[in-house]
Amino acid sequence: MSEARRQLLTRLAALELGISNDVVAQQPPAETEHNQVAALFRQGMAVVAFVALEDFIKKRASEALEKISHCGIPFSDLPDKLKKATTHEAFGSIAFQLRVRPQEDRELYAQEAAGAVFSTSNENYNLFQHSFGFDSSNINSDSVNKLLSAMCVTSVWQNMTAMAGLLDLGLDLKSRFESSARLRHKAAHVPNANITVGELETLRKNCIAISICFDALLETGLSAFERRDHDFMSGDRSLSVADVLYCKIRNIDGKWKVYPKGANRALRSFNNRSDAEQFVLRKAWGARCCAIFYGEARFASDWRVIG
Repeated sequence: MSEARRQLLTRLAALELGISNDVVAQQPPAETEHNQVAALFRQGMAVVAFVALEDFIKKRASEALEKISHCGIPFSDLPDKLKKATTHEAFGSIAFQLRVRPQEDRELYAQEAAGAVFSTSNENYNLFQHSFGFDSSNINSDSVNKLLSAMCVTSVWQNMTAMAGLLDLGLDLKSRFESSARLRHKAAHVPNANITVGELETLRKNCIAISICFDALLETGLSAFERRDHDFMSGDRSLSVADVLYCKIRNIDGKWKVYPKGANRALRSFNNRSDAEQFVLRKAWGARCCAIFYGEARFASDWRVIG
C-alpha cells in the first residue's frame, strides 16, 4: 500500500474521532473557558486537515515519479509535460526548498536534486521526486492540474468532478478544494477565527473526495506508464474518468455489498468488510482497480488500489 495513502487515512481517521469528541463541541455561552479551548482545537484541526491533504498529494506525486523512473521507458519517450517538469521546471522547486531547509541540509539536498535532474540525460534515470508541489509553502488547484496533466489526464478538475459524481462524493471538486484552502488560511492566520464543527466535517469530506478522485486518476495514469502505452505517452490519447476502473463496497443493513463499475445491483454480499475486500482482491477485474469503502453513514470512508 502507498505510504502516502496510509498516512492520510490515519490522519483522516484521527480527524473524524476529533470532530466527534465533546472537547471540540461548542457549549452554551456561560461555558466560557471550554468554548475558548474548543475554538483553539477546532482551528488547529482545520489547519492539520488541509495540510494532510497537501502532504498526500505531494507524496503521491513523489511516489509516482519514483515508479515511472523504474518502468524502463526512455526519458525521450515520456510526455513533454513530464519531461519539462522534471528538468528545467524542477529548478523552481529546488530553489524554494533550499530557502526553507536547514542550512546544514542544503549542500546534500542540492547535490541530490541536481543529480536527479542530470540523470535524465542517461538511460537509467531517477526523476526528481520534488518536481510537483514543492515549489511553494502550499499547493493550489493549479498544482493538482499540473501533476495529473503530466500523467496524461485531460481536463483534470472536470474529470475529478465527474469521478466524484460516479462515486457519490458530491460535485465541483475544484471549488471545494479552493474553499478548503481558504478555511485553512482563515484558521491559520485569523487569531479569533471561530471554525465550527460543521465546517470541520465538510472539510473532512472534501479531503476524502478530492483524495480518492485524485488517486484513482493518478493510479490509472501510472498503469499506462507501467504497460508502456504509447498512445497515452505520445499524446495521441488522453486519460479520462472513463479509463478508471473502480468498485464500491457499501455497508448496507449490516452487509458489505460489492458493486463493480457501472453496476446498480450488488455482485456479491458479505457479512464483514475483510471478506468483501478479499473478494475484490481476488477478482480485480483483470486490471488495476480502485476499491472505495462506504460506511454506515453512506459516505466513503477510505479506499484501496488493487492490482
